[in-house]
Amino acid sequence: RFNVVAFRDNPIRLFPDFKVADEDAVVAARKFLSRLRAKGKTDVYAGLAPFVNFARPDPRRPYLVFLLSDGRSTTDSALADNEFITQIIRHNQARACVFSFSAGEESNRFRMDLLSDNNRGRSLHFDSVTGADEALKDYIGGLSEVLVSDLRCQITGKLLDNIYPRELEHLFRGSPLTVYGRFPKGADEIGIQIMGYDVNGEREELIIRPLL
Repeated sequence: RFNVVAFRDNPIRLFPDFKVADEDAVVAARKFLSRLRAKGKTDVYAGLAPFVNFARPDPRRPYLVFLLSDGRSTTDSALADNEFITQIIRHNQARACVFSFSAGEESNRFRMDLLSDNNRGRSLHFDSVTGADEALKDYIGGLSEVLVSDLRCQITGKLLDNIYPRELEHLFRGSPLTVYGRFPKGADEIGIQIMGYDVNGEREELIIRPLL
């Protein structure tokens, strides 16, 4: 299921709610996008906040947000970068994974990177606007199949204070899951438990005991 939202100072939804990605919905999305024109002032926060500030009807259905923007808010009420990120984190009740994409030299890469980093997503910047459409297609295509959603990690020896990221993204087909950390000197064994939900909503678990 999907929806498309355009925004300037306020969001404009294509569909009132999510639609199954059948042929009719895809045709409607293409027509909607073809009519968009860049004009007026932009409020990135107002365009994003309503779509993370709600409780997911089905907590086992992964919820992905792809934000295509230069990250620059130009309205008089625009939030500073730190306040922008703080407010989105605070209101992200849906536990949405926010994946950001920007292109061109004038993008606010700091905001876009920090936004995704703090909301279980990734960010990609393309230096030139020319060719960005193909880069975007590859970017979203690589995140199109969730194998295990809403991953949680447990590690023996109270090592969770020393791992990154603390909030894991979903496990996507073709993408490795990477967790960084450190363990106490002299430790000879640690146990890592990764838990999440498969495409049928069933709980999955992986236990790893690496040799040190």
